[in-house]
Amino acid sequence: MYLPGTTANTVIIKLKSIFAKWGIPLELVPDNGPRFDSRMFKDFASRNGEAECAVKIAKSILSQEDQILALMSYRSTPSTVTGYSPSEIMLQQQIRTTLPRYT
Repeated sequence: MYLPGTTANTVIIKLKSIFAKWGIPLELVPDNGPRFDSRMFKDFASRNGEAECAVKIAKSILSQEDQILALMSYRSTPSTVTGYSPSEIMLQQQIRTTLPRYT
């Protein structure tokens, strides 16, 4: 694997290419060089953690017997990060579901 430089940006571009082909690893063990300690690299690593979480959620939804009901439940559940459900973010309102809702 050719790496034309060792800046954080160059390493991130190469890692994205590797992740696109092989998937996001469970663990990445860097050599503690300055490129891995940069703000840019930490932001990149945190975004990949969010993507991994989204994949787990999607797999969970697809493994349900009623995938439509599972997807509707997911779309109506508020995120711990934003405090809003995906439907509230997209539609500016809550959707009705079979789940009880307390206000």
